[in-house]
Amino acid sequence: MPVRIISLLACFAISVALTANGARAETPAWNPNNVRTLLDNVGASVIGGGVDAVWSADGEIFWFKDEADGIYYQVDVASGVKTPVLTPESLAAAFSGTDAGGKPEFISFDGKTGRARFRLGDMSYDLDLTDLAAHKVDDETMRLEDLKKPKTARTMFPINGWDRRELPSPDGSQLATLIDDDFGLRAADSEESVRLTNNGAADFQWFFAGDLWESSGSPWSPDGRYVVARTHDMRNVQGFPIVDWLETNETVTQFRYWARAGQPLPITTFYIFNAETGGKTKVDIGSDPDSLAFFIDWAPDSSEFVFIRYSRNVQKQELFAVNAKTGEARLLFSDERRSGWVKWPGGSKTIEFLPSGDGFLWRADRDGWFHIYRYDRDGKVIGQLTSGDFAVQSIVAVDETGGWVYFMAGSDASRPYDTHLNRVSLDGGGIQQLTDAPGRHRIAMSPDNAFFLDTHSHFDRAPRTDLRTANGRFITTLAEARVVESLRKGWTTPEEFVVKAADGETDVHGVIFKPHNFNPRRRYPVIERVYGAMQSNVTPRGYVGSGRSYPGAEYQTMLAYFNALGFVVVTMDTPGTPGRGRDFNLVPYGVWPDGVMADHAAALKNVGASRRYMDMDRVGVDGNSWGGYMATR
Repeated sequence: MPVRIISLLACFAISVALTANGARAETPAWNPNNVRTLLDNVGASVIGGGVDAVWSADGEIFWFKDEADGIYYQVDVASGVKTPVLTPESLAAAFSGTDAGGKPEFISFDGKTGRARFRLGDMSYDLDLTDLAAHKVDDETMRLEDLKKPKTARTMFPINGWDRRELPSPDGSQLATLIDDDFGLRAADSEESVRLTNNGAADFQWFFAGDLWESSGSPWSPDGRYVVARTHDMRNVQGFPIVDWLETNETVTQFRYWARAGQPLPITTFYIFNAETGGKTKVDIGSDPDSLAFFIDWAPDSSEFVFIRYSRNVQKQELFAVNAKTGEARLLFSDERRSGWVKWPGGSKTIEFLPSGDGFLWRADRDGWFHIYRYDRDGKVIGQLTSGDFAVQSIVAVDETGGWVYFMAGSDASRPYDTHLNRVSLDGGGIQQLTDAPGRHRIAMSPDNAFFLDTHSHFDRAPRTDLRTANGRFITTLAEARVVESLRKGWTTPEEFVVKAADGETDVHGVIFKPHNFNPRRRYPVIERVYGAMQSNVTPRGYVGSGRSYPGAEYQTMLAYFNALGFVVVTMDTPGTPGRGRDFNLVPYGVWPDGVMADHAAALKNVGASRRYMDMDRVGVDGNSWGGYMATR
């Protein structure tokens, strides 16, 4: 089928649109002036449904604001009784006697004092929920509180942000910061920072220990005595040219944070800083130039931190523990694979220490699926806690007292891309799935792990939050989203599908997003939204418009715009993407992306074969980042 490229935007992410020749008269017109309005409306059409709980010290009650009705509630956890403590009317009355105008903006809630913080204009007030008396916060308190807030320490990339913000110590008295290309500390009651290094440069920068690729805990030790930073040595990295055409004479700068394939990698070196003295200790992790090192987390007793080192081809990973006082690193264990990768960097954190510090849990793929393994403090495996043909996506909580590990997994074999909360005994044994509604689930455990808040949605179900006991028993629904239908004019519920890949055997799961005011007797042009790489799925599963709380938000709103223009939009996760085991993930290994292309083409044809409303003579492909590359292919 002949194609012509109609747009190509190349920056950090690439977006490409392709269309077949012979477009017909009913092809929707592109009107960029309407993009922002429609996307804003889609985002604003779903109000509430989530619960951001502020817990009391004893964990028996919590407070939250229901965005759907604007009411602040107090919840008795054991009974599930929800009592309104502040309504929009009582809030307006509480501030009617103040000299500040405007609408009160909620800032925070203090569960210890029972006061809520609001801002009106340039002034802040504490509202006592027992008598609804508003107390103006004095200027000095406001100044000190503003100083405690983390500020932008460095703008990471000139194109798409990913700014690094200051990192507060556990007690909030200090903040780790970045000064030019160096590392430093700032007292929480001061605007002045203390530079602790002086050798930073544009190609040899200091960073916080955590990296963009690998999820980690705080670089601060739990006791606040130490903080880990790293140098990112890019002096041998070729970099990527960025051309600025907006000056009279164009300028070219080199972006060096990441290396080009096959060329020298940046070198990471960790340093442990003493937060009291400012002294630093270098961590010797060897001199392998073909490796990548990532900080992971601190042990609960602050005696050591752990980092992971990958070989360049990601076929070997090593977990090290570093002594906080000496900087000496010891190898805990290593995993190696002859083909494929042991774990693609990124995703949820791979390690969780037991609260007692007596060992840790490790999430790894050793039998074809990601599962949880228990280790002692010295890196000796105690046992495999989970097993089966499903992937453990993240560890949510460890209840060492109760003897449970709570984790998210695609544990419903018939719906592998749904996310559910499960638990398993710390000693191993049967797995219990604690949530059951189709779609995506976001979990917040109570401080004592006796209850959890389950926020979930699906294509045909707006977000809601349920309160459940730790064993999954339903107590009550706390919040349900309010859907503003006038902002979703013509919206049609998406359709899930399962078709075969190019081999005629492998199932491919995906979703069809239909045009506004969909008419099955019409013929619509088709866009496939593609990503296709090994580390991420593309297909959204939650309620469109609620993407801020669920994976795929950046895709959901853009798909909504394509639908408004009159396109059928198809997304699918073909072999080569995560979530369905190693064999599925490694299908295109060594021949990528050709196998991916064949599966997308076959699956899309299979989808269109049984749906006459899809005009398969007019097919577009759209994607960003790896999706831009795949769209071009």
